[in-house]
Amino acid sequence: MNVVSRHDLETAIASLMKSASIFEPVEEIIPMRAGGNNRTYCIETSSARYVVKHYFQHKGDKRDRLQSEYAFLGYAEQAEVAAVPCSLAQDPQSGMALYEYIAGEAIQSGEIGQAEVDAAIMFFLALNEPTARKAAEKLPQASEAAFSLHEHLENTEHRIRQLQQIVLVDEEDHKGAIVIQSIATFWGEYRNRVLEAVNHLGWRVDESIACDQRCISPSDFGFHNAIRLPKGGVRFIDFEYAGWDDPAKTIADFFLQPAVPVPLEYYDYFESQGLSLFDQPELLKQRTRLLRTAYQIKWCCIALNVFLPVHMERRKFANPQLDSNALKTDQLLKAQTLFKTIKDFSYGLH
Repeated sequence: MNVVSRHDLETAIASLMKSASIFEPVEEIIPMRAGGNNRTYCIETSSARYVVKHYFQHKGDKRDRLQSEYAFLGYAEQAEVAAVPCSLAQDPQSGMALYEYIAGEAIQSGEIGQAEVDAAIMFFLALNEPTARKAAEKLPQASEAAFSLHEHLENTEHRIRQLQQIVLVDEEDHKGAIVIQSIATFWGEYRNRVLEAVNHLGWRVDESIACDQRCISPSDFGFHNAIRLPKGGVRFIDFEYAGWDDPAKTIADFFLQPAVPVPLEYYDYFESQGLSLFDQPELLKQRTRLLRTAYQIKWCCIALNVFLPVHMERRKFANPQLDSNALKTDQLLKAQTLFKTIKDFSYGLH
């Protein structure tokens, strides 16, 4: 885990500022609200503020978070997408990057209406505007990108297999194992129904969608990663998982992320508008609805990630004061709540 001393942090920040041709002395380095993945700092000079992200790095976590986010923001700048922060400098050796500071407020549950949903749609469409997409060829695949039905199902199945291997150390681990087994049992039944539905539709489970049906996805896309500006409008942040993906996954994740839920009354509207740029939007809608329960189950598994050592290490890196047992208890409750909302349904399989 890439922990640095205060002196090394100050040295790395000074180097980033110099690389960005910012020569004002740093007056304060203020830790920002702890996230789940990285450490973030507000950098203050006499006339401006900036953000430095220190990315989590671990041999058990293969994703290059810094490069993924930096490449995505570089593409967004080329595509003239204004709803994101500007990238200013990066240092892969230290695992840090310097970004524009966006003043505003976090968006809370219950504050999402038509204006916010329209802002998200406009952001997604701007990223995928046909003439801009040509500049995105070198972007990586999004984290857990899936282009065939098999890949979608395998992503969730892989998460379940990982969770079934947790080491039972304390009472919370035993409670977690019971929930994981319930999820695994439901998953097995659901997966069989999906395969039956795919066969009925005449689709091939291993057939990948065409390149022109794929999207540039912000990934981890939702209002938990957004800032409401003081004069109105929304900016989106945190793109370390971004890249090429299936629009079905992007739409499912947008509505299923539990941190700041998007009201389901906007689902049909978002789906229709979000898929309007693609050929065969009705076929993509079928895929999206067929896979919705798979992604509900995936989000149950994501809530339980803290039972896996590398994920707990990432959380502790982002927040060194973290109480791991309290976090397990909290995430277990979230997973149980999410699971209760899905286990009686079979979306897309009517």
